[in-house]
Amino acid sequence: MFADVVPIKYLPRGIDQEFTYRLPVGLQKNIKPGQLVIIPFRRQNIQGAAVRIYHEQKTAIKKILGIKAVLPYPPLTFGQRGLIDELENHYGASRTLAYKTVVSRLTAKIHLVPPRQGEQAKNQRHRQKSTALPLAKINRRTLRLLLGARSKLTIIGSLYDPRHPLFIEYIRRRLKNRGQVLLLFPDNESAEIAKKSYEKYFNEFALVIWSSRAPISQLGLDWMRISTGEASVIFATRSGPFLPFKSLRSVILFDEADDNYKSWDQQPYYDTRYLAERLTAFEQVPFLTTRILPPLWPKNRILGRIQAGAKAKLIILDRRVSREENRAAIIPEAALKAIGQSSTSAQSLVFVNRLGYAAVLCNDCQYAFRCSACHSFLTYFTHAPVPLGGTVRGSAPRNPVRQEATAVKPWSFTPAPVPPSGVQPQDPTSAEHSAAALKCQKCGHIENNLNSCPHCHGLKLRYFGLGIERILEELKHKFPNKIIQRLDRDSLKKSSNLFALLNKIKSNQVEITVATSIILPRLWALPLFNTVTIMQAESLFLSPQWHANEDGLTAIHQLWAAAKQYCYVETNLPEHPAIKAVKSGQESEFAKHELYDRKRFHYPPYARLIKLTAANQQFVLPRSIEDDHNLNIVNLDQQKNKKTVLIKAPLDYKLNQLWPHLDANWKIDVDPVSIS
Repeated sequence: MFADVVPIKYLPRGIDQEFTYRLPVGLQKNIKPGQLVIIPFRRQNIQGAAVRIYHEQKTAIKKILGIKAVLPYPPLTFGQRGLIDELENHYGASRTLAYKTVVSRLTAKIHLVPPRQGEQAKNQRHRQKSTALPLAKINRRTLRLLLGARSKLTIIGSLYDPRHPLFIEYIRRRLKNRGQVLLLFPDNESAEIAKKSYEKYFNEFALVIWSSRAPISQLGLDWMRISTGEASVIFATRSGPFLPFKSLRSVILFDEADDNYKSWDQQPYYDTRYLAERLTAFEQVPFLTTRILPPLWPKNRILGRIQAGAKAKLIILDRRVSREENRAAIIPEAALKAIGQSSTSAQSLVFVNRLGYAAVLCNDCQYAFRCSACHSFLTYFTHAPVPLGGTVRGSAPRNPVRQEATAVKPWSFTPAPVPPSGVQPQDPTSAEHSAAALKCQKCGHIENNLNSCPHCHGLKLRYFGLGIERILEELKHKFPNKIIQRLDRDSLKKSSNLFALLNKIKSNQVEITVATSIILPRLWALPLFNTVTIMQAESLFLSPQWHANEDGLTAIHQLWAAAKQYCYVETNLPEHPAIKAVKSGQESEFAKHELYDRKRFHYPPYARLIKLTAANQQFVLPRSIEDDHNLNIVNLDQQKNKKTVLIKAPLDYKLNQLWPHLDANWKIDVDPVSIS
């Protein structure tokens, strides 16, 4: 007998991805299509997946190597094979890379539970620790709606806690008849917090937290427990959909708006949100997602909020007004007064977003530079900000790991007016990079005159924004007796334990927490803050993401929901459409005009984006792609050691017809989070 095997090892597109191996007589009874095996490959013994088995040799090969061993794991499931095809066809992965992404590195030897102990474990996992949790009347109705869902259902309107009785009871019902439920989180810490809390309601043996960073022996054990159905509640992050479920009954994805679900550190750059939806379609099970705001373009049923308490009072603070009252003030007086009343039992959160600092303001008249073509806010487009005009206040941005440039996409609340004579609006991605220019990320217009303010001709131009260090320094100066904690990636370098910092908040050991966006996905696990202050709220919209306005609006609502009494939003741009939408509650109007802009410049949900990156400028796209009239091709970064191309394709365009034309020198990113 012979088998065609896909090596679980990255091989680039354009070369053979499957190889024929001989099946020794002793292994022929134990192998099925989808079985994991050990094969000799390029002088190494590696894992592979048998995709076809046949009795006669198909082609004449002088020497056919034999399969070394069959791994003691069940064959790949129907859902796993479907996701492998999605990685290959939708995300442009080679076949070997698709298999390598789905199949974890597993140990060849695993201690299997004896049958008698296994039966005892199965009975034990279905024994509930407590009776059903009491639910409010409104949540009982919501539970019936959730249980009746047959496809994707999105729950909106609050910071949804996975520990909410509604989710606990929903999972209980889905576990009947030895079912399994997959819970997806945007980060490992959230998954671990949720698992620990679920131990009160479910037997510990039934719970598994899947982490690709676990030791290989633990990966093999967890893989086996999931594939045999012994693990019934699975907590996972991005790689969760790839697991070998035996009897999947539902998938719940928390905080759908979080872009941590998008793989960015290694190829293929898949999106767990998309793959989870495809998995539920393959398995024909319901898919529940939670988010604080509805998507701009909903494609599925939307369910209103779970019963929640009253919202905190929202107060918009115009920094231009506070500077007139006290030009030396770092934090507005009203917010300082509220922060000063904090204690260990009534904590305050000061949120500082450090991804911005790109917009420019006149220090004399407070004029924010705007585009002469479409009246949107201009942004300083450069990889390393340099002083503008005369005096510059504020610090240069510290680019995070994922941020490659400080390109920004501001947004105009009203439809863009007809541009003045001589100014031709264009797609922002089509404008050439300028190392020292103000650029409109909406229409692409570039202003090269950075010497003075066009409104008052003043020379004192400054960047928006202050760093977290400056905010922390000011708070320590104002409140020397307060217990103040810093929570950002730099503080984690010293502590290296996010749980310890979060536990200080939960155990009332701090009074004031100064945090960056690292706190956003963990807000559900923390008690409500008495006061939340959002510093430089406009910086939430100053990022290289084409959907920055939507993400910024979501972040403000997340922070607002985390406040008990007051939520202060401090900004230089109170007239920004997203901030006006928060204040007025007219998010639908915001969505209407945001969609207007996206349709105008061919962004999702009206087009598909494919970002292609090559190692240097010498690589060019094949003529077959450049001549395709259905594609809008835009050259982005033109750096010496990097070439980036953005392709905008119609929604019905079949992406898999692109991949055969691209060689392995191009990295493919479908539905990119950032286009810079």
